[in-house]
Amino acid sequence: MRLGVTSLAGCLALASCVSPVVLDDAVLAYDRALSRVRSEVLLLNVARARAGLPLNATEVTALTAAFEFAAEAEVGGGVAPIGGAAGPTGQLTLGLTTRALEAPTLSIVPLQGEAFTRRLLAPITGTTLEFLHHRGVGVGLLLRLLGQAAVVEGPAGQRVFHRNDPDRGEEFDEFRRRVHHLGALAAAGQLQVGSINRREELRPGPEAGLEAVLGALDRGFHLTSDERGPLLTRHVAGRILISNYDPDLRSEADRRALQARALAYPESFVLVDVEAGGPGGAFPFRGWIKLRSFYEVLAFVARGVDPAWERHVAPHPATLLGRPEPARTLVVSEATTRPDVATVAVELHGRWYWIAPAMPGPGAMDDWNLRAFQVLTDLYHLTTRTAGAAPPVVVPVGPRGG
Repeated sequence: MRLGVTSLAGCLALASCVSPVVLDDAVLAYDRALSRVRSEVLLLNVARARAGLPLNATEVTALTAAFEFAAEAEVGGGVAPIGGAAGPTGQLTLGLTTRALEAPTLSIVPLQGEAFTRRLLAPITGTTLEFLHHRGVGVGLLLRLLGQAAVVEGPAGQRVFHRNDPDRGEEFDEFRRRVHHLGALAAAGQLQVGSINRREELRPGPEAGLEAVLGALDRGFHLTSDERGPLLTRHVAGRILISNYDPDLRSEADRRALQARALAYPESFVLVDVEAGGPGGAFPFRGWIKLRSFYEVLAFVARGVDPAWERHVAPHPATLLGRPEPARTLVVSEATTRPDVATVAVELHGRWYWIAPAMPGPGAMDDWNLRAFQVLTDLYHLTTRTAGAAPPVVVPVGPRGG
């Protein structure tokens, strides 16, 4: 009888552990499923662009799930003679039943309208480039994926566009050489990517009252003074600059001149200043990098599904030797059959598209490909976040029990 009571206590203890285990598994399963769906929606849009179809975007904005756990235990016993001579023997029967019920509900938001279209078609800005770079993405990879053209300014001020388009022949080769050089400098820690910081000054006149000074302080100014009297100053972050020197070490006049050059084009043009005499100066670059829109990035990736479209371009002789870059910026494989192994795979009109998993080994470039797809994913999230969101479509997935 003591053994039976002990067994009953163990069963009840086991039942109390069922709900946390089931809940942990469910949360992890939902997280994996949502991550997979987002990647598949992105890849499906690459496939749509490849087929010349309109893009479509949806976001899962909310997931709620109700969990119900129940446990029932039954104990039965009796005394009955067994064998006659041996006397009565006690028998105890135990029963344990557990049940878990799960009812998830998804809120799916179709992205549409003018706000979403503008985000999709608006060129990426230098601020986004800087943000992605400081998340650890290499400059070479970023510029190959986001860059539409390199604008090189000659000694006489003439500007030549070199487009990031394999159909443009020598223009494409020159673009690749330029961004490979920048990427090599960045990998060697000899490239700066950041804003042009300037100092603004306001000197309140004798007629300026306390209200005007307080208003300037609210706008970020700091009150100081010099030999001429009170002075209001603040630091202002300007356009993004890619350079082989630290612009903060230059004079205020130099930084203002850099900002003026950066303002020659819209924010989708990033100023580049690789000076002769500095690191990498044997291949100087004075000009701009023009960035694509997210729609153009998707179109570029879709064209690159053709393995023969992009080609290898040898780096400039002055470029620092480092890890070689792959010929293709982002490899999306295509076939009529489903792949055996893939990081993410989708089907469209009888054809399969997928991102292959990393294959370990010396000289493997697969980590470049996975990082490129991660950059594309980040851009997708930056573009689609609540932009042009229609009212959510609430989908009750339905209860699941066990």
